[in-house]
Amino acid sequence: MGAFCVSSMFMYHVEISLCQSCLFEILGKSFRRATARDVNELIQIHHLVLDASAKFDRLLSRQWCLFLFNILAVVIAITYMIIAFSVHRILSVVAVSLFGILCRACILGELVQKSSLHIQFLVYESDWVNIMSQLRRELSLVILRSQKPVYMTAGFLGNLDLPKVTSIVKNWYKTVQALLKTL
Repeated sequence: MGAFCVSSMFMYHVEISLCQSCLFEILGKSFRRATARDVNELIQIHHLVLDASAKFDRLLSRQWCLFLFNILAVVIAITYMIIAFSVHRILSVVAVSLFGILCRACILGELVQKSSLHIQFLVYESDWVNIMSQLRRELSLVILRSQKPVYMTAGFLGNLDLPKVTSIVKNWYKTVQALLKTL
């Protein structure tokens, strides 16, 4: 039952992350083609997407922290069993699968982060200079807000992004080296 809950949480996370990323991409492309009439609606949608992203992050931050922490603990335990008892095949597949889940979560976090940052460039490339002066000010606020990316976090583990994958792999490698020295 617990494995089903964890896997379904991960699948929901994947779906929501992909939806967030798509919303940011569609929003950015809509800003590029926006007329003066559309800009106010797009600004409101931008605020809604940012609010939804913040709520989603607050909702799942602790769960992701526990989930990723458990994955790391299992990967380290499996690594120890592989090194100490030379059980290679099945445990190696499990460790690689768990590392894949970890990397996928961080890649999705990176995707959301990059797509939320990309809006500033798409808004700047739009025809905002020729739009009414009141809308120019509001669009400049959208550009300023888009310079702060949307992060997906995992509690005390920090942001889910590609530098986090690098950090985890480095720490795992150090753990493996320490295990090899003790055996």
